[in-house]
Amino acid sequence: MKVGTSRADRPDAGASSVTAAKTFLFWMAMILLAVLLWKMSSVKSPPPRTSLNDSQFQAQLDKKNIRSVHATVYQTRTLFIFERRDSEERFQAYVSNDHLPKIIHDLQDSGADVWVEGGREQDNDWVSILLDAVPFIILLFVFLVILRRTRMSKARDLGPGQPQ
Repeated sequence: MKVGTSRADRPDAGASSVTAAKTFLFWMAMILLAVLLWKMSSVKSPPPRTSLNDSQFQAQLDKKNIRSVHATVYQTRTLFIFERRDSEERFQAYVSNDHLPKIIHDLQDSGADVWVEGGREQDNDWVSILLDAVPFIILLFVFLVILRRTRMSKARDLGPGQPQ
């Protein structure tokens, strides 16, 4: 480079600023994508409900203090999410399936709104973990491909024997 030449006069000045802009935009897009994926995967959880044991639930049932019930029947137990008549607060209780027909009958006799559905216990097996990880694996693969192409094009532009 001659003395007195400005940075704008050099032939590689425009190319390096374009490369820097592309790199900056790429990393901003990666950060935005990471934030979007995090927001999509984080589920808003409902406020925690007070849990009652079997005898407390039975006491509420005997007092006919239950306004509405949502029962989810699992293989060995049933989850009751209920609302009391004297408050708007929701409670939950797990009850053995042995007592289910009698409880449903007692709830209907007391005038409570009853909604029953079948449920499946949540499994924590490797297949579900792998399926949850697939989007992140694909994102990592795409990132590595882009990184490799960038390095190859940079090496090809510089030519052999030049420092990188």
